[in-house]
Amino acid sequence: PPPTLPSAYLQLVAMADAQPPPPLPPTVLLAQQHAAYAAHQKEKSELLSRAQSSIAATLSSLVPLLHAGVSSAHSSQATLSSLVTEIQALLSELQSLQAEQGSEEERIVEALKEVGDVDQWVGTLEAQVATVCQRIATLAATPVPVNGTPTVTPTSTVSPTTT
Repeated sequence: PPPTLPSAYLQLVAMADAQPPPPLPPTVLLAQQHAAYAAHQKEKSELLSRAQSSIAATLSSLVPLLHAGVSSAHSSQATLSSLVTEIQALLSELQSLQAEQGSEEERIVEALKEVGDVDQWVGTLEAQVATVCQRIATLAATPVPVNGTPTVTPTSTVSPTTT
């Protein structure tokens, strides 16, 4: 009987199972290895491209933030510069005021010395006036004979006055 299609198929399958496949020529093996390497490289390239795109997108989203930060830093720097100028002016004014205060203190110390000298002079003058008044009182209380006759002792005495 002639072979039928299913039986022919079964015969071919049985023959394929019974015999090992013939070895591939070296050029075919090389072509397969090259194709596998190329597929692997393509996959790596696609991964790298996606990573680069992701990094570029992230960096692009950071640009407005960086611009805002730079603008803020510039504004802060300008503010700090004006504050430094103001502080330097105030420091100069403070040094000037301290110098004025120092000279004013010197004038006050000198004036206090003069007042102390005046107080000392007043004390000395008061003591001298008291001594003079005491001598006048003593002289007034002592009778002075005139031509050998006793004189009348005055009843009033001189006392020092202080102002």
